[in-house]
Amino acid sequence: MEVGPLPEVSASFPEAELIRWEGKAIVPGTVNAHNHSFQSLLRGIAIDKPFLEWRDQALYRYTPLLDEEAIYTGALLAFGEMIRYGVTTVSDFFYVHNGSTAYDEAVIQAAKDVGIRLVFARTMYDWN
Repeated sequence: MEVGPLPEVSASFPEAELIRWEGKAIVPGTVNAHNHSFQSLLRGIAIDKPFLEWRDQALYRYTPLLDEEAIYTGALLAFGEMIRYGVTTVSDFFYVHNGSTAYDEAVIQAAKDVGIRLVFARTMYDWN
């Protein structure tokens, strides 16, 4: 990588394609600080319901039916959309476990496949 006057840099890389971005801004990627990637598969289910009804009718009803492939697919969809719109890092509050780390590893693999930086965040509940 080089920085300098256009004629000099172009001479250093004669095979490079020049793309002009006049009127464009180059900005750093954004961070999605709170995400549940697998829930991308639950879109449209009970969306007209208040949160607790949605939780019971969509989240709690369908999440137990998700397998490792579905978890991967949901994460792939979520992360792909994020990359498309400028998110480069995501903090995923992933809490679906099946007695092993296979589901976690599916989310990690989806992040690797898309090329997004992933941070797993712990989800805690205090029902009292």
